[in-house]
Amino acid sequence: MLKKFAYGLLGLLVLLVIVVLIVLIPPHQQIRNFNSAIPSFEQLSHALTSGSGPAAISYITTASQKNGSKTLGHAGILLEWPDGRSFLIDAGMDRETAVAFGAPFESLLGSDPSITFGPIEEQLGSQINQINGVAFTHLHSDHTAGITAICDAMLAPATIFQTNDQAKNHNAFTEAGQNIINDSSCNSSLLSTDVIKPVPGFDGLVAIAAGGHTPGSTIFATKLNNRIWVFAGDITNDMDQLTHNKGKGFLYSYLLIPEDTERLEQLRLWLADIDNSSVASVLVAHDWDAMQSSEIPAWRPGGGR
Repeated sequence: MLKKFAYGLLGLLVLLVIVVLIVLIPPHQQIRNFNSAIPSFEQLSHALTSGSGPAAISYITTASQKNGSKTLGHAGILLEWPDGRSFLIDAGMDRETAVAFGAPFESLLGSDPSITFGPIEEQLGSQINQINGVAFTHLHSDHTAGITAICDAMLAPATIFQTNDQAKNHNAFTEAGQNIINDSSCNSSLLSTDVIKPVPGFDGLVAIAAGGHTPGSTIFATKLNNRIWVFAGDITNDMDQLTHNKGKGFLYSYLLIPEDTERLEQLRLWLADIDNSSVASVLVAHDWDAMQSSEIPAWRPGGGR
């Protein structure tokens, strides 16, 4: 009887391994096909010399979750131009989605419960109508979940800008995010195939196809007060990983999220060089402590911290 139970358990484990491999091998193979050219810092700087650029940048936090000494943040980046137009990078989450997203971190890692601050459209109120453009660093749910309500709250639809890779190349981990975008009431537009892609209608804002984390991972850069700001999404989970060229670990990069670890190292080294420059700063999406200590303020009605 005990032998039968052991064989049965072993059979279930083997079946589980097979299912995991079936799910993970295709996206692991796919992600390694997206290695667009990485521009030099000089090329990026030159691309940002033309155009007026935004007059203000701030972050809008929809949720945070403390895990030991670090705090995971879920925020959108709001860029505001002098003529009143705004651009949003990443859409954050509503309260219910944020709590559900944080639940596994509580049970598996012992993280604190998620703290929610309200969805972006609620925080912005009528100023949501100043957003004319939206983009995503990538299409995981914690970056895309808020877009439906954001677009529905607008009197006139904004345009969602995506690279070709982000809009058309998906895996099981990004399809849902693209479906949310497709079903939203916002318009959509593809960026150019250039290495450094200007965002039409928003002078001084560019995008770079990154890959590594997802097929459509995208890095955005702009310039404010003679400083270049680079928004790197989830290329790393925190700035310490970027500064010390540390990967996310086998469990994360191979079993939880299919990543191209070699590509991510290339991007970490490139971003670290930029961040070491005296005229540029890099911010990753979820390092809320780094976000709070940066020169970029939290969004407040009327501006300021």
